[in-house]
Amino acid sequence: MVQSYRFILVLSTMLFMNTLGNAQHCGNESIELSQFDSDRNASLIKYDIPIVFHIIYSDSNSNISDSIINQGLSSLNEIYNSKNFDSISRNEFEQYLAIPNISFRLSSVNEYGSPSNGINRIKTDVRSFNTGESLFIIDHPKYSNYGGADAWDTDKHLNIWVCNLDPTPQNPNTLLGYAFPPTLANDWDYTSFVSPERQGVVINYRCFLDSQYFNILAHEIGHYLGLKHIWGNSTYSCDNDDGIDDTPLSATPSYTCDFTKNTCNTGADDLPDMVENVMDYSPASCGRYFTYGQVQRMVNNLVYLRPDLYTTEVGEDSVRVLEAFPNPSFGKFTVFLHAKDAPKSTIDIFSLTGELVYSAELNDKKQLIEIPPDKYRHGLYILRLHNKKFCITKKIQFIDR
Repeated sequence: MVQSYRFILVLSTMLFMNTLGNAQHCGNESIELSQFDSDRNASLIKYDIPIVFHIIYSDSNSNISDSIINQGLSSLNEIYNSKNFDSISRNEFEQYLAIPNISFRLSSVNEYGSPSNGINRIKTDVRSFNTGESLFIIDHPKYSNYGGADAWDTDKHLNIWVCNLDPTPQNPNTLLGYAFPPTLANDWDYTSFVSPERQGVVINYRCFLDSQYFNILAHEIGHYLGLKHIWGNSTYSCDNDDGIDDTPLSATPSYTCDFTKNTCNTGADDLPDMVENVMDYSPASCGRYFTYGQVQRMVNNLVYLRPDLYTTEVGEDSVRVLEAFPNPSFGKFTVFLHAKDAPKSTIDIFSLTGELVYSAELNDKKQLIEIPPDKYRHGLYILRLHNKKFCITKKIQFIDR
């Protein structure tokens, strides 16, 4: 029986399996284009992302079936959309957990616009692509001339390369997967950014065959959407962080569901390590959840850094929460909040340079504000509402007569 643990290499966002053991704020991005409600801060907007799985195989074992791919896709969607928090045994984390409402589907068209089932099978002579550090320089699985598969348009598809990443002479460990963040993503340095044809996720086909690794794809997509590990990619240090306010500090990865683990004691309000988090190394039985701040970060990166990747729809249980009309406006703006028993809320208007040009308060007795035209000059602005239940932004435009 293969037994495993995982660890991080600083230069990349990758996971290894070794054969030695058992295997409420609007964020600090200046403008947020996401909407959240009070039900676990779930996103009111659903984001739909098309996937192409490049199945790169050298034998029948690595040529995993369509049914196995669909099972992996189902597990992925459960993590990014599930409202089931029953497996959380610690009440101190319940208030922080959030639902991304990001759905993944097999692409219905290929890179040329022709009908497709979203599964691209490529026979290769390469038995394992795990070539050590050179893998993250050349990225062999992503190029046909290295025995891999060329990417479909990475602006419009999430490319997932599924291949054998077993040990090789260059690297004696089995690599589970790796991914790169969006170019210019917050809290990443320039060495983490790669060219467009390399954008996507590489994952070991074995992750689709062992239930303890069913969260690896979700973890790597978290990197692809700009999340770091919850310990900030630097182990054995409580001074390094992931840039997300509501993930507790931790110094080391978690390889088990040890709810007693607490590697960084920060004082009276200290929280233990969040082993439930997808961006830890915990097994799939517990590592299944994101925080509000992580959801904000992923959604912001989708909107700003991967804008052509997704389509959106209003969530089934949501309502139109905030209106600003007319938009564009030649005179005053009227801002109206559609929300029963709304808590005290703040309305802010920012210029595109980040300057606050107007601020006012709404509550359950005052849900409509008229903003006079002397607050604006010709141009685009960002209208933001924030309170304990919602964090919503809209673009508005003022046009001089």
